[in-house]
Amino acid sequence: MAARSIWKKQPLQKNYNVAMLVDKLQKVAEIDLSNGMSSKTLSWQKDIRPGDLLAVRYPGNRQYGHIGALYSDANNNKILDPTDIVIHAGPYPLHFSRLKEGNFDGHIAILRP
Repeated sequence: MAARSIWKKQPLQKNYNVAMLVDKLQKVAEIDLSNGMSSKTLSWQKDIRPGDLLAVRYPGNRQYGHIGALYSDANNNKILDPTDIVIHAGPYPLHFSRLKEGNFDGHIAILRP
């Protein structure tokens, strides 16, 4: 949220957690991911785009607990799939991961900042 406030040139009024972002930002899709495989077919540019946020609610949890930003359609097939890349932090500093690495397996709200 701090990065978003700088980008939008708006002061940060509150320290948001992931669950609060799900309520605040536009939700463009909801899916379930397992081993990076989506429960619905989503097309890059039509349904999703770089910069959209993936808020994840892990199985067994009632709140969203992790977030990352879609970065690229790694294999250029125009479909969200396990090889696509997300940028996120935690427990390591900001880094890239492929969806198939499991960091986003669970229920996903895709948000547009």
